Amino acid sequence: MSDPVTPPNRGNGNRWIGAALPRREDVPLLQGQGRYADDLALPDAAFAVFARAPVAHARIAALDVEAAREVPGVLAVLTGADLAAAGVGPIPHQIGSADRGSDMPLRQRDGSARLRTLHHPLPLDAVRFAGEAYACVIAETPDIAKDAAELIEAEFDDLPAVTDAVKALAPEAPQVWHNVPGNLALEAELGDAAATDAAFAKAAHVVRFESHVNRVTGVHMEPRTAAAEYRDGRYIVHCSGGGGVVQIREHIAASLGVGLEAVRILAPPDVGGNFGSRNATYPEWVVIAHAARLIGRPVKHRVERLEAFVSDFQARDLHIEAELALDSDGKFLALRCVNTSNLGAHTVSYTPLNKGLQPDDRRLPRAGRPCGWPRGADQHPLHHPLPQRRTARGDLCHRAAGGSGGLADRHRPGRAAPPQHDPARGLPLSQPVRRDL
Repeated sequence: MSDPVTPPNRGNGNRWIGAALPRREDVPLLQGQGRYADDLALPDAAFAVFARAPVAHARIAALDVEAAREVPGVLAVLTGADLAAAGVGPIPHQIGSADRGSDMPLRQRDGSARLRTLHHPLPLDAVRFAGEAYACVIAETPDIAKDAAELIEAEFDDLPAVTDAVKALAPEAPQVWHNVPGNLALEAELGDAAATDAAFAKAAHVVRFESHVNRVTGVHMEPRTAAAEYRDGRYIVHCSGGGGVVQIREHIAASLGVGLEAVRILAPPDVGGNFGSRNATYPEWVVIAHAARLIGRPVKHRVERLEAFVSDFQARDLHIEAELALDSDGKFLALRCVNTSNLGAHTVSYTPLNKGLQPDDRRLPRAGRPCGWPRGADQHPLHHPLPQRRTARGDLCHRAAGGSGGLADRHRPGRAAPPQHDPARGLPLSQPVRRDL
């Protein structure tokens, strides 16, 4: 009898293709012996609970946490001002493997770098999406921390907000960040505009398509859970992060203002679901790391299911308008589109914008202003968005890499309007728009 782990040679020189391979990881999971983030036993651990914004966009006019600090069992209450005074800075999402691994980093149309926002672990001046944490309570038990968090008195001056990326680009739209004019974080262009225009000029048929891909979120079997310790001058953070421990380490170290040697990231052996929502560094991880040093005890944070819906990184939210040029036989000649995607309240991740954008001479002519959708980017159910716009021309593979928006010609003043419908050709140039899918 052959070894059950090594399939027999089936005569084709390959022992593995088509063979039933035994799974070794199932037994401990089925016996309840899995080791997840919340299974970590840290003696004398305290618990963190975050107070979260009830509105999409507001200025923090006043924040009174004294009543929360006086609750028995409360060890600390932290605000953005407290973190800043301790030297904790914004999370630099632009550093790390996410940008270094980009095959084609997108830049602005004028060649300048992509815009970045200051993602403080706890905001200093305003909340920019419903569910953004603005204070943190550290207590002996989760229930004590919850009760104390309800005593925090926050006064918000409501600011106008818009949750649609296309509407956020309107001239009268309210601004999310002063350093992002017009709320447009990135407007990039890729492709061969001249070749694409030439293909459209000789096209027998032109078909238009407009669509909207709604926002989605990853609902994990195991909601986000993390723990932090400070031992022997070193921060130790236990978290289930899909973006890689190296990237998380770099981000947390930079935000805490310490060297890489002062931070260690440990990932549990089992993860109850991993989507793009786990790929970026969460502000809660920085806060509990600082809190562990502050109180001299480990600190744990468990995200409850409803809390996850308003605070997990989300994805999609893509508006698309495209034109396809075909010859008289129906052969594809070129594609051009403008995609506008909703990056969210913070410029957490641009990595997915680079997917599928590599030049390929075997493909169709192309041109455009790329700007894809970040699958794990910081997007929230109610927030003021930072759109990105991407125009791509020529290559069908660009559709999977982009955000959404209007037709390229609409954003190019002085260009001729696209050809209109010709009933004699029997091909409509427009399709019904389906929104709010």
